[in-house]
Amino acid sequence: MAGAISILKSASLLLVGAFLAYKAIVLAAANVDPIFFVPLFVVLVVVGLVQSLPVAVHAMRDAYKPVPLRRSVVRLAPYRIV
Repeated sequence: MAGAISILKSASLLLVGAFLAYKAIVLAAANVDPIFFVPLFVVLVVVGLVQSLPVAVHAMRDAYKPVPLRRSVVRLAPYRIV
């Protein structure tokens, strides 16, 4: 239950941050030429991709489990003819 509350808190903070960033960009766009925002968005996309790389690498390592090199060997009792 505590995990779900933590996820909801972080999601709500992310939503509030995105809204405030949007409002700041809209206010700045009213005063600045829009072409200046293109490098900003490119930098933000690149930074977002770079920051998500460790998460993707960790997920891929969890998803791919290599086959163990040493396999267990079942030893049977010696065969005897009676």
